[in-house]
Amino acid sequence: YQRRVHGGPVSNLDAAHIVGIMFESNFIGIVFSRTLHFQFYVWYFHTLPFLLWSRATLPAQYLSAAPWLWLGKALSHGFCLAFILAIEIVWNIFPPRPESSMLLTGLHLTLLALLLFSPVRREVSKAAKQVN
Repeated sequence: YQRRVHGGPVSNLDAAHIVGIMFESNFIGIVFSRTLHFQFYVWYFHTLPFLLWSRATLPAQYLSAAPWLWLGKALSHGFCLAFILAIEIVWNIFPPRPESSMLLTGLHLTLLALLLFSPVRREVSKAAKQVN
């Protein structure tokens, strides 16, 4: 997909970038909604793997602390799986309790912070500045 912004140069947008923006927008809406119902989880649970593995990767300085590269990748995959499992468990607690609600809010805010400070986001913004 190519776009021209206000008569400027043509920039290429790949499918992963477009889908990422849509999934991030949906997730931000979930994070800041006043109440959560189980159908909201159905709206965004399938986006969590994409957001965690392709958008909210752990920064390289944390992965480079591992003595072997495969260990760093395993830690990253383990973190993502544990994160999804924690969200799944919290959503399946019925009736909801204040502790589970606080844990879900904390998980959501953690993912939001990972998305905000993601190396992927910095690379995309650097590329956008170079085009403009």
